[in-house]
Amino acid sequence: MNRSEALTLLRERIVSFAASRIMRGGTAVLSPEDVAQDTLLLIEEKYAHVHALEELVPLAMQIV
Repeated sequence: MNRSEALTLLRERIVSFAASRIMRGGTAVLSPEDVAQDTLLLIEEKYAHVHALEELVPLAMQIV
């Protein structure tokens, strides 16, 4: 699996995770899609050297 495919799969996980966290907190300032976009942007800018999905998932969840 290449990095692009991994990030596509990761985006789905981020949206689900962010939605579960945002809905618990009451009024949402950002949508889960916004959180996913910001998270993936940060991963692309600062963590471009990370390619394995096994490393990207925990990294993304920490960023979220």
